[in-house]
This record gives sequence, structure tokens and C-alpha cells, in this order.
Amino acid sequence: AYSKRDIELADLQSANQVREANQTAFDIIVYLMLFMAVLAAVVGSVGLMSTMSINVVERAREIGVMRAIGATSTAILSAVVAEGTLVGVLSWLIALPFSYPSAFMFGRAVGLALLKVPLDFSYSLSGAMMISDQCFIVRGSSFISHGYLTGTSAALSQWSISGAHSS
Repeated sequence: AYSKRDIELADLQSANQVREANQTAFDIIVYLMLFMAVLAAVVGSVGLMSTMSINVVERAREIGVMRAIGATSTAILSAVVAEGTLVGVLSWLIALPFSYPSAFMFGRAVGLALLKVPLDFSYSLSGAMMISDQCFIVRGSSFISHGYLTGTSAALSQWSISGAHSS
């Protein structure tokens, strides 16, 4: 039909090829956003670890008093881990209400930038809960390993200092 009218085809794509190309483009965007979410969780974990490290160092005297009245390293570690968990839960509770408008604006901006049309928006509370679980797992595992090291070293160093003064 085109050759009769002297129209030369430069490129011809089927609907499946167009759909696959669009799916590939969106997969790249989704994986990029997933990477950004994981990166944010890791950065949050590092921030929590540094905050708790400073907290342990600032409380060296309190840890020394706890050791002097008979607290074990496990008890001190439990207190540090409980405090870190509380900080993590509170930060998640504060961030959750901001996630809805932020996600809406981000989705709208991405849609307008890439497609010149705002994307449909749906917010899944179960998805937010699942992401929070993953963040707690990443933060918890990194914090427990770091908290164990800083809590134990602070407890032991305080014990050895107070032991040196008593002899």
C-alpha cells in the first residue's frame, strides 16, 4: 500500500516490539528506583551506626557505673541495641506520613519528565510495611554487629579502667 504511493518505510515495528521496548525502559527505571531505595536504607544504617557509636562513647561513664554495680556485657549490649531499635522505629514512624506525598510528587515528576503525562498513582500500605521490614533487617543486622563491637569494647574498656584504679 505504501509502495503504490511512493512512500518509503524507514522502520516498521509490531505492537509487541513496541511493548517490549517500553517494558525494558520501565524495567530500567524500576531497578534504578529499587537501587536508590536500597542505597537509602544502607545510608540510614550507617547514620544509625554512627549515632549509636557516638552515643556509646558519650555514655562511657554510665557504662562504667553499670559495670561497677554488676551489669554484664550482655545487659549493656541489650540496652544499646534496644535504644538503637527504638531510634530506628521512631524514625520510620516519622518518615511514613511523608512517604505518601513524596511518592505522589516523585511519580508525577517521573511521568511528566519521561512520558509528558503524569503516572497513575496507587499507594500500597502493605508495600510500605514490607519496605520497612527490609530496612529494619538491613539496619538491624548492621547495627547488631556494630553495636556488639562498640558496646562490648566500651564495656570492656570501662571495666579495665575502673579495675586499674581499684588496685
